[in-house]
Amino acid sequence: MGMMMLIDGVVPLGKDVWSGSAPPHILTMLGQAKVTAGTRSVLLVEALRFDEADKSLRFDASQATVLNLGTTDDIIVLSNSPAAKLAAVRSQSATGTYGPGDQEFLSLVRSELMGEAKEAAEQILRAVRSRYPGDLEKGLRLNFKNTPDNFWYVIVQPRVQSLSITVRGVPQRFLPSSLDLKLDRPGYTRFAVRTPDEVAEALRIIEGSRRKS
Repeated sequence: MGMMMLIDGVVPLGKDVWSGSAPPHILTMLGQAKVTAGTRSVLLVEALRFDEADKSLRFDASQATVLNLGTTDDIIVLSNSPAAKLAAVRSQSATGTYGPGDQEFLSLVRSELMGEAKEAAEQILRAVRSRYPGDLEKGLRLNFKNTPDNFWYVIVQPRVQSLSITVRGVPQRFLPSSLDLKLDRPGYTRFAVRTPDEVAEALRIIEGSRRKS
């Protein structure tokens, strides 16, 4: 067993995903990050222990992988799962994590969005792919659907500098939420993401989207 790590004051965002705080210089002790970008770090951990009473996560440092090293103390922690493990194995480089559709999405984001909107879009895709293997498929314009299961759908919106994201499930399924949730069509919820501060809540909602049975 290696060095034990503790992250306290975490907030559950969904199944096997938490937000919390950890200084970047501490995360560098866990090994080289797969990617270094944006303000929020993303950590993938195997066999962690969540203490609901004191809202803390405990894990062996040797079982943690830094998927992204951000510039602030904000962090998203993902527990390991077969899907997440497969995605982590694929993460040999910044582009190695992504399929051709994901890369096309990122190329569009980097050409059409700026500043915080671009950073938020990159963080969302990075976090989703760290848990769910798959690829985005571009539509006729600036829209992308997730494949093979379209449990989230995203539109790049250059004019308003945001992402429009649609998930399966009515808005009431995801309440309460700090985001403005709207009924997109029967059985679906739509919301916008503009800044990195909204990423954690967006990931919680995407995590809660209904999957194909």
